[in-house]
This record gives sequence, C-alpha cells and structure tokens, in this order.
Amino acid sequence: MLNPLTSGDRSSLGSMSGRQVDLGPSGPPAPYDRIALGHRNVWVCELGRRATHGVFGEFVRAIGAARLEGDEWELAYESPSLGLVEAGWSAPLRMGGKEITLHDYPRYETPYCRADFGAKRYEIRCGDLSHTISD
Repeated sequence: MLNPLTSGDRSSLGSMSGRQVDLGPSGPPAPYDRIALGHRNVWVCELGRRATHGVFGEFVRAIGAARLEGDEWELAYESPSLGLVEAGWSAPLRMGGKEITLHDYPRYETPYCRADFGAKRYEIRCGDLSHTISD
C-alpha cells in the first residue's frame, strides 16, 4: 500500500506497509502519523527526487505500481530506481542480485575522512586543510 508522505520542491518520500496503515493520533505528544497495528510488519520506504524520479505525481505512480511481495520474514520489492531489492530475517539484503554488507564497514569512508563506528575522534582533511573533532 503506497503512502506518499511528503512532497518537497525537490524531494519525496513514499512508504509501503505489509499491513493496513491508518493515521495515528495527531498533535503532540504523538510521535508518529502512520500506524500499522500488529506485532510483526514490514515497511519499505523509498526516497525520490525530481532529478531522478520526476515530479511528485510521477513518483507516486511509479512507487504505487512497484511490485512488493512477501511477508514479515522475507520480501522482494521491485524499486523503480534500484531494481529488485530482497531481504529477510535469515537472508542477506540484495539489490539487483548483489549482496549488500550490513556489518563490518566504517561509519565514514570518504576522500576526506575515514572513521569506524564508535570512534571518538574524526580527522577531516582536504588538501592542506584539516579539522579534528573529538569527544
């Protein structure tokens, strides 16, 4: 079930749920605005932007037509922008048949900074410039 949550000038967010989605309580202190009752559920969210997904109506149509199959244990989602995405509790995350690593990778790995999860010190460098952030 498609729920277009927002449309900005240049970005959009759509979500799909394995269960019926209803509006939750509104206003403070409610921490949510969509709710799917039940103790097991799968949510699929896709972010879009005008440059890659077109205007909001095109994004809504593409996400609404996307294939989503499975249950709370395993699912397959045919993303309009990524292709086939598969995941499961005991199955790896795959995009387009390629396994995506979910563990044992750095928190940041860019040309300017590399830091592991839990690092207390970040050294950011660009040419002769540098900046250090630490606890």
